Amino acid sequence: MKLIVIAAGIVLTGILFSACSPREEGTPKSKIMEWIISDEPPATNVKMLSKQIPRAEVPPQYVDDNATQMTAGEIDLDNDGIVERIVYTGSGNRNNSYVVLKKSGSKWIECGSLLGIDIVPVRQNGNVGIFCKTGSGYGNTSYSYHELRSGKLVELLDIRVVEYATEQ
Repeated sequence: MKLIVIAAGIVLTGILFSACSPREEGTPKSKIMEWIISDEPPATNVKMLSKQIPRAEVPPQYVDDNATQMTAGEIDLDNDGIVERIVYTGSGNRNNSYVVLKKSGSKWIECGSLLGIDIVPVRQNGNVGIFCKTGSGYGNTSYSYHELRSGKLVELLDIRVVEYATEQ
């Protein structure tokens, strides 16, 4: 038996031309399509500060029992002048997991979570969004775009690349 995999590049090139019109250049959809074709994440144009934070500032379900501090990136995702935190909470077989926290009074509350090999914050059209890539290699990979809206992290776009195989 032989396993034949259809070349994803040919299929994706067709998707790129049919899915993105010229007026969509620079949109999350076109940036993800460029990422799929080139296998290079979008360039970030936003500074995210990395720091160690006390475990008490992270919801307990995300804290490792042995951790005294957690690693977080700080960035203003909703343009309110107050930074949100993207906290690394661990890794699985291939992807890292993160929780997004927003300051509310003296507490940090959960806005949502992210999963990805790569997470890339990018400012576009006045908003700061986060591009994520999950999976591994080229097959069975998902690319997504998220923004913080009304205090919740919202996935606005999800594109999945799946290699199809047939047996002969």
